Amino acid sequence: MSNKELFLAFHLLKGMGYKSKRDLLVNYNYDIEKTISFLSKKEEVYLPLKSARGIIEFCNKKGIKIITIQDEFYPERLREIQDPPVCLFAKGNIEILKENYLAFVGTRRATPYGINATEKLISDLSQYKVGIVSGFANGIDSIAHKCALKFNMPTIAVLGCGVDVIYPRNNLKLYGEIIEKGCIISEFVPKTKPEPFRFPIRNRIISGISMGVVVVEAREKSGSMITLNYGLNQGREIFAVPGRIFDKASIATNTKIKNGEAKLILSGEDIVEEYSLVAISEKSDKFLKLSDDFVEKYLSDRPKSLEELMLESGMNYEQLITRLSFLEVEGKVMKNGFNQYTKRV
Repeated sequence: MSNKELFLAFHLLKGMGYKSKRDLLVNYNYDIEKTISFLSKKEEVYLPLKSARGIIEFCNKKGIKIITIQDEFYPERLREIQDPPVCLFAKGNIEILKENYLAFVGTRRATPYGINATEKLISDLSQYKVGIVSGFANGIDSIAHKCALKFNMPTIAVLGCGVDVIYPRNNLKLYGEIIEKGCIISEFVPKTKPEPFRFPIRNRIISGISMGVVVVEAREKSGSMITLNYGLNQGREIFAVPGRIFDKASIATNTKIKNGEAKLILSGEDIVEEYSLVAISEKSDKFLKLSDDFVEKYLSDRPKSLEELMLESGMNYEQLITRLSFLEVEGKVMKNGFNQYTKRV
């Protein structure tokens, strides 16, 4: 019985919430065998191993990758939220899941202003080492994905259905382009239909993967506001594009700016200022030197946790994850199955 089977069976286990599953895994240092051993002592727990094996077989046939919460390609920021999925299903290039991302969300009925604002922001951000994550819906989501592809940026689409289910159907071409150049992920097993209740659930993943959430246009009661609130609860920076006071599509964004829950942005540079984003054009010699110094000063062949590295370096969580993600891509550090980092020899 493989670890993947056990992780997937745990992922499929009913009667236990996302947070409870994460807490149990953390309690056993993500050792799935010990976690399952603990569960097996409870007579009422039925572990769906047969279903897990069937799903793995189906995924192997269809080219769908299964990424467990212990996997090196599981997004680091997502792992740290209070209710992460135990497994993700993916199509496309899973290596880009290790990059830094910003979430772009907004209305399905995007106005010309919203479309232009999204294009400008992502065009500005394309000069930096950051990708775009969104929900593949019509409107701002699709525009964000298309802009990322246009500017050769990594992009992740988080679906509210199985990764093999194309929804909405009019995004068929975009679906193929993202699989070819980006990555499509879902916590839902393949063939899962796009039921309305699934989309709010998946929104925590959109914000969870990201450094921050950018809201372009949104109504007060919308999926975008759900993602924004998830982001706030996860400690993410929230950015909003201001709109005209008479536009219904801008009521929510203007209100969030007014209440201080979102930072007003007029360009991509306003977002860049919040993070240590590396400019692609210069590859930032200074940043590279600082990163090399970081490796020499704080990392060795002894594994260190994020908490230990934050304490030693004085960096906050976002600064540290940004630095470590860059170093992983550069091949200078390694992460083990317990979310600990070592210097790559």
